[in-house]
Amino acid sequence: MTTQFLQAFRCADIEAGQFGHKDHVYAAWLMLRELPLDRAAVEYAECIKRIAAKFAVPGKFHATITHALMVIISNRFDASETWERFWNTNKDIANDAMSLLGVYYTKELLYSGAARSRYVPPDLKPLPAKTDIQNAHGA
Repeated sequence: MTTQFLQAFRCADIEAGQFGHKDHVYAAWLMLRELPLDRAAVEYAECIKRIAAKFAVPGKFHATITHALMVIISNRFDASETWERFWNTNKDIANDAMSLLGVYYTKELLYSGAARSRYVPPDLKPLPAKTDIQNAHGA
């Protein structure tokens, strides 16, 4: 299931209406199991763009939201943890990711055209620093 899901995500082999927030987070979590943050973030964003293009909604892609959530997920990532444990112990990501981003970004910045088209750093406080993610990948 895990390999099939990630392959479908990478190929944009996703059905309309069948890829919600939990699926976005799961795909990010799976990529972080395989790749260091810098590579996972780039590949993840490209996959999201492909899926948005497939469904003729390229404007739905938001570079800053995508990147910032990937950084937050990576900061909390533990390679020994199961997906279910990650999802259940990170309720802010699971239930209200936009409020979580509000800790770091003003609404004005986060919803700006610049933030949609390219990553912009937070204006309230820095995103959490990358912790031991390299250790999970043997770097």
